[in-house]
Amino acid sequence: MRVQSNVSIATRLMLRTGMLVCTALILVSAVSITAFRHYAKQQVYAQTRSLAQRHALSISMRLNKSASATQTLSNTIETLVNNDFADRRVGLDIVKRFLQGNPDLICAWCIFEPNEFDGKDAEYVNTTYGNDIGRYGASYNKATGKIRIDITGEHGLLPGEGDWYVIPRNSARERLISPYTYAYYDNTPKFYETSYTVPIFRNGRVIGVVGVDIGLDFLSSTIKNIRPYGTGYAEIVAADGTLAASPNPSVRGKDLGNSPEDLRIKNAVIANCGIEITHYDKSIGDNVLTVLVPIKVGRADEHWGIAVTVPMSKAMASVTRLTYACTGISIIVLAFSLVVVKIIANQISFPIRQLSQAASRVAIGDMDGAREMLKIA
Repeated sequence: MRVQSNVSIATRLMLRTGMLVCTALILVSAVSITAFRHYAKQQVYAQTRSLAQRHALSISMRLNKSASATQTLSNTIETLVNNDFADRRVGLDIVKRFLQGNPDLICAWCIFEPNEFDGKDAEYVNTTYGNDIGRYGASYNKATGKIRIDITGEHGLLPGEGDWYVIPRNSARERLISPYTYAYYDNTPKFYETSYTVPIFRNGRVIGVVGVDIGLDFLSSTIKNIRPYGTGYAEIVAADGTLAASPNPSVRGKDLGNSPEDLRIKNAVIANCGIEITHYDKSIGDNVLTVLVPIKVGRADEHWGIAVTVPMSKAMASVTRLTYACTGISIIVLAFSLVVVKIIANQISFPIRQLSQAASRVAIGDMDGAREMLKIA
């Protein structure tokens, strides 16, 4: 009986050892799969970040080209005025030539505070060189396909309608105006655009503003081709939280939203920093990764950002299939290993049990047990 007990113990030990070995293999496999999934997820993050950064750089370069040109125009006019060379005709000519040399622009302009250009506003009321109070402004646009002069009336320089002028004047800083839709004439189409504006100074005071109007239709064209994994998309968020561009044209110019994710994106745009958010996206019905990369334009206080959204189930689809495959293989290996260990344990313990039984028979005087022991041996 003691031999049988020892055999039973040895068998159980062998089975437990086999189980431990199989469990170790499963744990190693699980750790490897987890590490691989983590690496794959980090690759999705990196690729999405790279995609957003590449397009942010492209958009920034295009807008910065116009911002840099505006700064040059501002310096030219500011030098003209501050060195007693203020000439209304010359100012018009400078702005017109500037617009001709910058095809990306819809309009170029400079507007001065009353009597701050040459002190002669009263002489130029309602003329080519002055608006309805004689205030000087040089403005040209290409709304009709040809360069035309545009004289801005006093009503267009008030807060609200004239934010493109009032905001840079009051802040005394370069500004990037949030996207807006504007028709230069009643019989021309509306343009979707932004204005980059630079204040003009004399003795530390703002005496006018130089600005350009930049068409933004290229933004929609840019993001239209950003479709990661088929259902992913990109959006451009302006400093005030509105959508400067979106795959859905109906939401262009509207507020991004007030969900926790939307508020985080808005705050990141204002702070000019990048963020990465995982959340559920109702529009594509999937858990997604949204990567926001800032778009810096000139020396403006306002920052924009491009947000690229990637569906995680599709991004991780190949890794998920591999995970299922590895898990299935591990289960099969475990089951097979247990069967093998059981078979080996039985092969080892069976003859020992037979010997034990034969020995027990010999012990009670049954000589047939001795013959069986000889056969087993």
